[in-house]
Amino acid sequence: MLAAAGLLDERKATTHWMHADDLRRGYPRVTVDERALYIDEGDVLTSAGTAAGIDMCLALHSSSRASSAEMAEPAAPHRGS
Repeated sequence: MLAAAGLLDERKATTHWMHADDLRRGYPRVTVDERALYIDEGDVLTSAGTAAGIDMCLALHSSSRASSAEMAEPAAPHRGS
């Protein structure tokens, strides 16, 4: 979807290795790196699959984009202990 919308043009992106050649053929303006778990291009992030997407989200949460107060907040504060 991102490639079809042109949002990956002239950017690096990753996808599951089984789909990397299709992405390359269909969208030659995208630099595909199927070896990466995830790629952060600033305003666009791509991951190589479901588990890699979780890794990407964890990295995003622990990056400088999240304040220390946000990081100290439990993921599900409504749950009791």
